[in-house]
Amino acid sequence: MRSISISNDKSIKGTSLSVYILVIIAGIIIGAIVHNTPFYDNLPIKANVFFMQNCSVIAEVRETFVCMLIFAAAAFLAGSSAIGQPLAYFLLLFSGIYTGYITASVYQMYGKNAFFIILTAVIPRSAALITVVILSVKEALRSSFYLFEFYFHGDVRENKRITLKLFCVRFLVIILLSLIFSAIAGAFFYLQLKAFRL
Repeated sequence: MRSISISNDKSIKGTSLSVYILVIIAGIIIGAIVHNTPFYDNLPIKANVFFMQNCSVIAEVRETFVCMLIFAAAAFLAGSSAIGQPLAYFLLLFSGIYTGYITASVYQMYGKNAFFIILTAVIPRSAALITVVILSVKEALRSSFYLFEFYFHGDVRENKRITLKLFCVRFLVIILLSLIFSAIAGAFFYLQLKAFRL
């Protein structure tokens, strides 16, 4: 009976950090381009939805956590499918699009004040989101690859129960990290509010 270990990323194509970063950078470029096209004017979501509108640290923490939770949940679904790899890569791309779009929106809306807002609000939130997305996608690709091998290339039932349990535990850890990252993003947002009230 053949055994497959999903703990070794070298056996899984496209799971290197450099590939993830390239996909995210491509997304950032796309997001910035979309912002600078007429399509942007028809979008209902603008940067003020995310920054400097609620003026509440609690709201910032909550919205950041929910955003990361949605990405993690989507990655979990991708990892639960033998053909979930495309969705996993789309999540990487979309996190980049989100970052590029929001950054360009802040530049347009706040002009000279954009640098400080990006430093204290956009970068912390985007860095936290991208970190969570990378971790989630890595686990999703591992699991999806395993399931693909299981369903299409052979019987590896001996490892299935352990693998799925580990997959779920790792996503619980990612959710916990998301909560911690959201709190950190909230702290930076608090500094932003204090600075604008001076």
